[in-house]
Amino acid sequence: MIPLASAVMVASGAACLGGALYSRRWIAISAAALMLIAMIDLAALSLVPPMLWAIALMVSGMLIGLQMRLEPRQLAKLEAAPPAASARHSASGAMIAAALAYPVMGWLVLGHSGTNAAASGHTGHGGSAFLAVPIVLAWLLSAVLLWFLVRAIAGRQRLMAVEMGAMAAMLIAMLLMSH
Repeated sequence: MIPLASAVMVASGAACLGGALYSRRWIAISAAALMLIAMIDLAALSLVPPMLWAIALMVSGMLIGLQMRLEPRQLAKLEAAPPAASARHSASGAMIAAALAYPVMGWLVLGHSGTNAAASGHTGHGGSAFLAVPIVLAWLLSAVLLWFLVRAIAGRQRLMAVEMGAMAAMLIAMLLMSH
């Protein structure tokens, strides 16, 4: 793995864990801790097969989405945002984008692991087809996360800005490694 990209992935995972700890939402804390451990393992240790990390990241994103659906009032605890409707919608959209980042990361982990050829049923150029759509979606999601970062900075929502920036940085680092 590229050392700078690995460092960005681990630092971003740590920032996301910090934000999750602040939110005090146990699913978000568990998912962010798992993501940080996965990034450390993928960047340096290689103790766990990437396929397992990919599955864990995908399930984590789904659990975060489920928690958001079941406990919509918990979003207000994420950031001490003004009670304006636009701020609440911004926080909700940002958290949806962050939750979507987990399965996208899982897919990118599969693509980086060499599992892509086996999963696509092809060898050789099969991996590029396996990653084509997720790579485009990951770039789009990165842009959305960066947009939420700018909105959070403008609204002086520091925690949200750190989380959106960290998620975007992690996705971009993983995307740059895929080229």
